[in-house]
Amino acid sequence: MRYLLLIHLLLLCFSGFSQQLTVIDKTTRQALPGVVIYSNNKAFSATTNAKGQAKLNNMLAEDSLKFSLLGYQTEHLSLLQIQTKNYKVELRESSVALGEIIVSANRWEEEKSEVAKRIENITKKDVEFQNSQTSADVLETSGYAYVQKSQMAGGSPMLRGFATNRVLLVVDGVRMNNAIFRSGNLQNVISIDANSLESTEILFGPGSVMYGSDAIGGVMDFHSLKTRFADTAGKTMFKLNTFGRYSTANQEKTGHLDFNLAGKKWSFLTSVSYSDYDDLRAGKEGNSYFLRPSYVITQNGKDSMVVNNDSSLQIGSAFSQLNALQKIHFKANDRLDLEYGFYFSQSSNAGRYDRLTLDNNSDGILDNAEWYYGPQKWLMNRLSLSHTANSGAYDKLRIIVATQNFEESRHDRRFNNNNLRHQT
Repeated sequence: MRYLLLIHLLLLCFSGFSQQLTVIDKTTRQALPGVVIYSNNKAFSATTNAKGQAKLNNMLAEDSLKFSLLGYQTEHLSLLQIQTKNYKVELRESSVALGEIIVSANRWEEEKSEVAKRIENITKKDVEFQNSQTSADVLETSGYAYVQKSQMAGGSPMLRGFATNRVLLVVDGVRMNNAIFRSGNLQNVISIDANSLESTEILFGPGSVMYGSDAIGGVMDFHSLKTRFADTAGKTMFKLNTFGRYSTANQEKTGHLDFNLAGKKWSFLTSVSYSDYDDLRAGKEGNSYFLRPSYVITQNGKDSMVVNNDSSLQIGSAFSQLNALQKIHFKANDRLDLEYGFYFSQSSNAGRYDRLTLDNNSDGILDNAEWYYGPQKWLMNRLSLSHTANSGAYDKLRIIVATQNFEESRHDRRFNNNNLRHQT
C-alpha cells in the first residue's frame, strides 16, 4: 500500500491535477458555502458553492492550500492530506467570531461591535443543538429570557421584568404585537415554528424609540429560513432538509421538511412542520404539586371526579400544531429584489393545565370541569422590496407591506355547571 501511494504521488508530480472537494462543518457535518481556498503562492484560488464544493484544477502534488471562512479556524493542508481525507475538508468553528451582523438594533444590517445596546443572537445551530420543541423553549434554553408557562401549549417570554405588550415580537421585519396583546401572559410566540428559524436576536431594551412603546422591555427579532440562489445562470439548485423527533416526556411526534429550489434569479423555499404532543409526564423526583391524583370526566351531562391511576401523567395538557412557510424570492439584479412570504400556524385545542388542577377551597373537588384555549391561528402575508442606489435620496431602500390575521379563544366551565363560557 505504501509503494502504491508513493507511485501515485510521483505521477501527480508530473501531471496536472483536477478534483472536486467538499468543505463541511466539523461539528454539524453541514456543507459550508463561501469558503475561500488559495495556495501559498496565490497561483490558485477558489470559493466553495452552495453545496460546499470547489474544483481543484491544474495543481501539482507538492502544492498546499489554505481554507478560510469567517467564524472558522483557518486550515492549512497539503494536497496529499486532502487526498487521504477523501477530498472532504473539515473546518472547526472559531471560539471568537468577529464582525457578527445583527439587524434588530436599527432594523438594518450592521456589525454587532458597533451597537451600544446588549444584543444576543441565537443561531440555527444553537436551536438544532438544544433540540427545542417550540420557539418558547428556544428562548428559555438560550438562558437570555425567562418564559412563563401555564400549560404545555404555551410560553410567555419576559425580558427585564417586562412581558406581553411590553415586549415586542418581530418576524422578518413585521411586528406580531397588535391590539389584542394584553398585559397578562400570552402564548403567541409558539406560533413561530422553531424548525424554520434562521436566527433569533434578543435586544435588551428599551427599544421604544425605534419600535414603539410596546418595546419598552426589549425586542425579540425572529428571522425565518433564508432563500438561497444558484451560483451560476442556467443551473438549478435543490436543497432538501428533513427530520423526525420522538420525545418520551410527552410522547412528542414531530416531523419537519423544508426545501429550497432556485436558479440564478428565482428562489422558492417551502417549510412544513407538524407536532403532536400527548399529556406531559412529570419526573419521578420532584414536588408532589406536579402530580395529577384526579381529573374530571363528563358522562351524560354529569361531571365526575376520577382517580388517576398514573398520577405522574398530567392529563389535559396534550395538544398538536401545524406550521407552514412559503417564500418566493426574485432577484432582478444586484441592486433590486422582491420577496413574498406566506406564514401559517394553527394549534389544536389546548387545556390550561393550572386551571384544570385548581382546588381553591381544598375540598377535594376540582373547581373547573373544562378550561381550554381554542385553536390559536396565525396567518401572515408579507411582501418586501429592497433597492440599493448611489443617489442623494438613499443608499438602500426597503419597503415591507404585510397583513396578519390572529384568532384566539378561551373556554371554561365550572364543575357541575351547565354554562360553558366562550371568549374569542
